[in-house]
Formats: sequence, C-alpha cells, structure tokens
Amino acid sequence: MELVLALGILGALLLSLLAFIVGILRATSKQDDLLVGTIVAQRQLDRAVLEGSYANTTSNNIQEAYSHDSASQTTFVYSLTSTAVPMPAPSTRSAYFVEVEVSWWGGTSGGPNRAGMGRLTTKLSRLVTPP
Repeated sequence: MELVLALGILGALLLSLLAFIVGILRATSKQDDLLVGTIVAQRQLDRAVLEGSYANTTSNNIQEAYSHDSASQTTFVYSLTSTAVPMPAPSTRSAYFVEVEVSWWGGTSGGPNRAGMGRLTTKLSRLVTPP
C-alpha cells in the first residue's frame, strides 16, 4: 500500500514538473517569435522610409525566418499601411503615419491565436516627414 502511494505521489510530482517545463518552452517559443516579428517589422519600416515608398501605400507581404531552430521556419506575414497627416499651418506639406503589422502562424491581421499562445502579432509605427 505504501509503495502504491509513493508511486502515485512520485507520478504526480513528475507530471507537475513536466507541465512546468512545457510551459517554459512555450513561453520561450513565443518570446522568440515576438523578437523575430519585431525585427521583421523594424526592417520593413526602415526599408520603406529609406526607399521613400511609404507615401499612401498599402501592401501585404510574406517573409520566412528562423525563430526557434534551423530545422523549421516561421512564416511572418506583414502589412505596411501609410496615411497622410496634414502638418499645422503655415506648412503646406504632409507627413505620413506609417505602420507595419506582423503576424505569424497562419493568422490574419487583427489577432491570430494559437492554443495557449495568446496574440501573435506585433505593430510598429512612425511619423515620417518627407525631405
């Protein structure tokens, strides 16, 4: 009887430890994807500003990158939108509010989710004044 009780307690402890380790791996995986998603967004935002291709544009593109290991790539879908913002008088120029939204794991813009992972998007924006 004592042996069965000891094995039951040991089994419960091992299952708790396994659940803890899986939780840590899941959180690390999500953090890696968020970091790479932010880098993709920053790169696309910088590229649009440097090339001057931000004026009143909307585009959707895909980029694949390694975020966890070299055996699998995560597909990052990004959209770039730009909106003209009038400058205060007396200026006649316009600035542009440029926004890049990146999502991953097959979701669509606006809130892709994966069981237990939460929101899988990131956004970066910048107000750009043309030279």
